[in-house]
Amino acid sequence: MTFIGCGDDKTDPFSSDNLVPELIRVCTIAPVFSLLFVCLRFYNARAVLRTVFKDDWLILPAMALSIGYSISTIFMTKHGLGYHGGYLISVDPTWSPKVWALLSGFPSSITSNLATLFIKTSILVFYLRFSTSRLFNVVVKTLIVVVVIANSLGAFGVLFACQPMKRFWDLSVEGTCIKNNIWYEWLIVMNCTTDLIILILPAWILAPLSVSYSQKLLIAAILGTGGFVVGVSILRVVIMERGKEDMDLTYRFAINYFWTTIEINVAIVCACAPCLRPLIAKFIPSVMNLGVRQDNGSAYTAPMSEIAQRRPQRPQMMGSHTELTRNSNEEGNQFRCNR
Repeated sequence: MTFIGCGDDKTDPFSSDNLVPELIRVCTIAPVFSLLFVCLRFYNARAVLRTVFKDDWLILPAMALSIGYSISTIFMTKHGLGYHGGYLISVDPTWSPKVWALLSGFPSSITSNLATLFIKTSILVFYLRFSTSRLFNVVVKTLIVVVVIANSLGAFGVLFACQPMKRFWDLSVEGTCIKNNIWYEWLIVMNCTTDLIILILPAWILAPLSVSYSQKLLIAAILGTGGFVVGVSILRVVIMERGKEDMDLTYRFAINYFWTTIEINVAIVCACAPCLRPLIAKFIPSVMNLGVRQDNGSAYTAPMSEIAQRRPQRPQMMGSHTELTRNSNEEGNQFRCNR
């Protein structure tokens, strides 16, 4: 079995082979799977923690936008997405890519980039719950600004991709456009970079925690699920690079839509997975009690002040020395009085 986009690049542009069934399948199953995790996250917030945090609310628009992206992708298959361009023209000589280009430029581009924006912002706001240093706060908040700017440009940059705008979906109109390959490669590289930073940030949180090593490994493994998202992002870069000379756009871009759907929904799952630890600890405590110390899940949901208390305390050497000196002076004074 060959993964979509990882096989032979040489395809017949007039072939009736298409990716429509795969696109519809992934656009149907992936949002249902991620929606299950979002529901579990809110059940955990309401029933277990009895508090809904800001990062919980931020995942809701991400879920809604993910569903919107899947709907727009399925709708585009009705207008040529997933088929070879030559085959479409041979079947219907009047076929035009205008509707497909219009849908890919606006609903799909806006929903996918904004979904990514809310997912990453939710994860970063979640990290702020455990911040124990001002520097960490600055780094995370700076990264939030970068994510918002980059993904906003990705979502609404299509409005400025062509001058005049109509040329984006109608090449017969006179004007100029940014090269699509350069634009999409820039967006994917930015996503990969921010994904990697988000993936390594938890090490900063885990280092000062005074919990067992096995529990640190467990928390790192939960946070490390985001590594799959990084892998998908890198795969998309490779696919775009290998196929950038292929002008069979309706077929080639279907591969990108397939993996983007997976990436968005897996990212939602990865954003929700760490928040489910208290829920798992409540119903399956044996899974969480892996170390010598027991943990009811609060080490991963506690506020900043409580986590700061779990940091290893430095020995108070100066205080002990001062106390010893004071006691010695008092004993000396008492001895002189007795004499």
